[in-house]
Amino acid sequence: MKQAIKKKNNSSLRISIKNSSFNLVSAFVACFIFILEMLILFGIDTIFFDEIIAIIGVLLILYGVFKKDNFSTWILILNILLFVIGLIPFLFNNYDRNFILKLLDFFLTFKFIYWFSGVYIFFKFFRKRIKFNKILNLHNKISRILIICLAAFESYSYFINGIDRVALSTGFNGSLATFILILQISNLLQGIYYKRNKLVPIIIFNLICIYDIFLTDSSTGMIISLVTFLAFFYFYFEIKFRFAIIILAILGAFFIYLYYDKIITYFFSEDTARSVLYLNSLKISIMNFPFGIGLSLYGTAIAGQYYSPLYRDLNFPGIWGLEENGSFLNDAYYPGILGEFGIIGFLIFLILIFLIASIFYKRRHYRSLFFVFCLIVPILALNVSFNLVNNNLTLLLFIVLFLVFGRTYYAVGISKSNFKKLYGEGTL
Repeated sequence: MKQAIKKKNNSSLRISIKNSSFNLVSAFVACFIFILEMLILFGIDTIFFDEIIAIIGVLLILYGVFKKDNFSTWILILNILLFVIGLIPFLFNNYDRNFILKLLDFFLTFKFIYWFSGVYIFFKFFRKRIKFNKILNLHNKISRILIICLAAFESYSYFINGIDRVALSTGFNGSLATFILILQISNLLQGIYYKRNKLVPIIIFNLICIYDIFLTDSSTGMIISLVTFLAFFYFYFEIKFRFAIIILAILGAFFIYLYYDKIITYFFSEDTARSVLYLNSLKISIMNFPFGIGLSLYGTAIAGQYYSPLYRDLNFPGIWGLEENGSFLNDAYYPGILGEFGIIGFLIFLILIFLIASIFYKRRHYRSLFFVFCLIVPILALNVSFNLVNNNLTLLLFIVLFLVFGRTYYAVGISKSNFKKLYGEGTL
């Protein structure tokens, strides 16, 4: 009898510990998201916060390799290949750079890969201990409060100080626009899968988001916000592709007309920092075919911080935003890939993006393409004018995507039939 009671108590204790750890993991994720949102919202300098998270991501990749996870293995192999390709040009060019600088340049350039991989591996291996529903519900409540408060604050700021002064911090308005966009993406993804009977609240929430982004005066953020909102309807109502193409063509022509001056400035001007970086990246990749100029020499944060000797040869010190010992432009990301790694490195980078996107794609479920859309479009488009891939906003985007993905595809203890009753078709 005593043995039976003791056995029962031990069993109860194990269940209690299991539930406790389950709640601890979920509480950690919820607190991390909230802290990250507050840091982003108020433009607080996080010093080495994002680098520490990237290092944790690397360790999680190695853990995934140890656990024989295919995704982790491929990420590791492709990163090693890229690093080797970044070193090869130094055998042929005349530039000498410290190995530590090269290593640091590679780490900072691709830390968003380590963020994504780390978040994916964490959610995959700890999915049984994460209460996706509760975390998302809390995130949704905070999101609603934030966009309403932002609408009130931005409206007041706009009418008092004008649209150029609408910001919560001294930082770039684009960061606020991107933050709102991530909240919008989270809402739309949930609407696609398990809030299909709440279309009116979804539309209201998104209209407020679009209004908030409009007041930030971020043209790129505004375009992505509207296109994402329209893409939601495309997948929600399963509109035929040919009709979507016509709508996008009309919208594209409208946006080109509306933002013509900014497009010229970003891509075709010979005396503005971003356009100079973009145009020279193409020239460098052609002149140094197929491997590029080499690590820490072009278009990256380290190339600017530890001023690249190549920049002096290209007469960059005379261009505002690219001058030595000045406020160097570090948010043009793609030139760094093409210039430093050349055509071959850029192709490997595209394979990495494809591999990342493939996680969200489920062949049997058409709506999973919206996941891919919400991952790729912000990263590609926002890097035209804002450094999303080396910013904590990227980390928040990945976590939000995986929370919705986890609730959708990692549901624990729910049968297929019950899951479809709760969340609809196309989720398992």
